[in-house]
Amino acid sequence: MHAGTSKSVFYRYFGDKNGLQRAVGERSIQYLERELLSAVDASAHALEGLYNMVEAYLRLAESSPNVYVFATRLPSEEPSRTAPHAGSSGPPPIQGFFTRIGSVMDRHYRDHLRQIGREPGPDSSAWYWPMGAIGMVRATGEAWLATPTGAPRPSAQRMARTLTTWLTDGLAGLGPLQPPTDSPSTSTSTTRQESS
Repeated sequence: MHAGTSKSVFYRYFGDKNGLQRAVGERSIQYLERELLSAVDASAHALEGLYNMVEAYLRLAESSPNVYVFATRLPSEEPSRTAPHAGSSGPPPIQGFFTRIGSVMDRHYRDHLRQIGREPGPDSSAWYWPMGAIGMVRATGEAWLATPTGAPRPSAQRMARTLTTWLTDGLAGLGPLQPPTDSPSTSTSTTRQESS
């Protein structure tokens, strides 16, 4: 081991590999969370804050991809119950992280909508946007991070700009597409009748 410590010493404190992974995960996630919150706090407006958070997430994951994967992919089996840190079984640290970041995004999203006079009603599906945004950024970011070495891929800044555009303007800048209100056969027959 590079730390100059035997496995038995590590496992005395962490129980087993899962306990060690959980401890590393918690520490890494705390650092990532501090960086994302700093990125949004340093922003002049909501759109800049969104971009800064996405860019920081991608940049930090890219700077240590193995640590990111190690910290976010906890095995399903519970850690050993014999070590001091072993009693901390439960949801992986990344789960609480996304919940907390989702709360921050929700607060900023609501403030932004109020400022522009477009606050949706309480039963609007728009309130799910922050958690949907997190899912999109995480899934896209992890696919981007997994791009094979040597294969072309955008920089973290360009990927962050693209994701921010997708999240705010939708695909092709057209905004969210509305589902059809009529079935395709009904709208086609109506169009034919109107043109006759």
